[in-house]
Amino acid sequence: MNMTTRFDMNQKVVHEIFEDEIVVINLDNGNYYTLSHTSADIWTLLGKGASVAEVVEGLEARYAGPRNEIETGVTAFISHLAEEDLIHPGQPAVTVTTADLAGTTGGDHPHFEKPDLQKYMDMQALLILDPIHEVDEMGWPSAKQ
Repeated sequence: MNMTTRFDMNQKVVHEIFEDEIVVINLDNGNYYTLSHTSADIWTLLGKGASVAEVVEGLEARYAGPRNEIETGVTAFISHLAEEDLIHPGQPAVTVTTADLAGTTGGDHPHFEKPDLQKYMDMQALLILDPIHEVDEMGWPSAKQ
């Protein structure tokens, strides 16, 4: 991975944004993950089509901390997302804008915290048994012709 790499979200991954965290579910293997603070910001920027360098730039604008600490945290976290098959290198259909990268204005910026991917496997059996996995292009349920 280089700094210009952009990522697509795995098509078998869904996410939901709650007040202060994002829950990501991999429908292929039933694992789910929670993201908060810096990890949620990284996920959001990747989803908007940001390159690795643009994610670093966006976090530099939002958080206080040395650039090398932010860059190291971002690249390690993105590698972890790819290892978990949540994202893959590609050309996203959306494009990041400077407004997406803009940080909060005025006041003190919170200190950069190393992003963390909390993984849960306790619902694998239920998620894998869900009938959503047995659909075709028509969706579910589909009437017989």
